[in-house]
Amino acid sequence: MDSSAEGAAGWPAVRLRRVPWLMPRWAQAQVWGRTILLRRGVPLTEALLGHELAHVDQWRRYGAARFLWRYVAGLVRRGYWRHPLEVEARAAAHDPRYRRWARAVLQGQEGASPSTSPGPGLLGLIPLLAKKVGKKG
Repeated sequence: MDSSAEGAAGWPAVRLRRVPWLMPRWAQAQVWGRTILLRRGVPLTEALLGHELAHVDQWRRYGAARFLWRYVAGLVRRGYWRHPLEVEARAAAHDPRYRRWARAVLQGQEGASPSTSPGPGLLGLIPLLAKKVGKKG
């Protein structure tokens, strides 16, 4: 079962999904658009959710292609800890606006609760993309 919630102060709705694993292996959570993938067994705290909601907002601001380009380029140039998008997300974990949004999701004010369904994950998207590419030819 997927869960979604309208964010506080008009933020976009988000989906939370529990997954068995993520890449890289040390990741606790990962964002793809408005979907937050959370590794099973990782507690969903207000701070972690605030961090991930900042990435949801980055996807919204930049769009998928620009966000992914910026993210990969930032990792190559600066690494994870000095990556501008990660620096922003770490700050958002303590920003009152993102914390309010996180609290709304955690408290289920909009009917949200973490999903226990595994979902496709990143590797699950590869066959779907391959099918689309194969149909063009």
